[in-house]
Amino acid sequence: MRGMEGIDGGGKAGKLSRPERILREIVSESIPVMAQIIQELAEETLESTKEYLKNLIGMPEKREELVGLQNRLERRSDLSKEALSKCQKDQLEILVAVKMGLASFISGKVKLPPNELVEIFLYMRCRNVNCKSILPVDDCDCKFCSANKGFCSSCMCPVCMNFDCANNTCSWVGCDVCSHWCHAACGIQKNLISPGPSLKGPKGTTEMQFHCIGCNHASEMFGFVKDVFVCCAKDWGLETLVRELDCVGKIFKGSDDFKGKELHVKAEELLSKLENKIIFPSDACNIIIQFFNYADSISDFPASSVSAKELMPTEASLRKDDAPLPPATLPPKYAFYNMNSSSGRRDSLNDHHRNNLKAALLGN
Repeated sequence: MRGMEGIDGGGKAGKLSRPERILREIVSESIPVMAQIIQELAEETLESTKEYLKNLIGMPEKREELVGLQNRLERRSDLSKEALSKCQKDQLEILVAVKMGLASFISGKVKLPPNELVEIFLYMRCRNVNCKSILPVDDCDCKFCSANKGFCSSCMCPVCMNFDCANNTCSWVGCDVCSHWCHAACGIQKNLISPGPSLKGPKGTTEMQFHCIGCNHASEMFGFVKDVFVCCAKDWGLETLVRELDCVGKIFKGSDDFKGKELHVKAEELLSKLENKIIFPSDACNIIIQFFNYADSISDFPASSVSAKELMPTEASLRKDDAPLPPATLPPKYAFYNMNSSSGRRDSLNDHHRNNLKAALLGN
């Protein structure tokens, strides 16, 4: 079959399975030709082709083959909005899954309308099926959104360019000004989370901040982490609480200021006690929230003369005095998103090639 050698170096065309042949022709051949052929394929043949693509996307050892298909798509000049709108539904889902490297589009669990699939393919809509924001979000013209096709500031990390299903968590940190979000781990790795001049404290003092690469604004981290715990911690199980405390400990590990240092110490202390089953998750949750409340009640923390133990009530007193938590509001990301992003080729193939292709794909 024509065009096979260009994807994986040649010599393999005769050895291709039927699903593999169909997938490669969907990527290579004109939309009208393949739309007609796909309509004539048996349902089980189409499903086996999708299953092959799912495995291709999910298996790291198949990465090179997937990239080859993606490169073939990128070289095509006929995949305009008008042309894509004429795709057969399964054909369009396969094209989007290949280009985005995401099996969610062919899983059968999520059914998107054709117009949204076309917009995702053309980087006009977020590829995260739990977001699907029109891009750029809020017509953002920051240097990052402008330079990165398909980037969604609502749900994607500007460092790794990925999204996940995490929500109600400290593992994503956000900018107070432009609402761009970043994985906390990526921010720490790239030094985007680091001490900076205090935004509200006395001159010369510092605080842990997230430095947004979209607008260069610095957002303080202490209040952000407090809001997450106050709003969400009561609903966390042991595993989630341990993961969140570990994240907080890493965020504030390099703190220069007193509150940041003490929060790091407190998070590490509670983490150790939970892992060694010394305290219950509910007690750990109460202790960290009481820490935040005590921290807020002190306007200026001393440099070193007071320790967190002096500021904190004991675990025993917390069991007696479990006051209701004050209401708090988190940024929209927590409330909404599930975290856990050409001109048409108008000449068709000639009849001879069309018939050969059809016979090859529909035959045994």
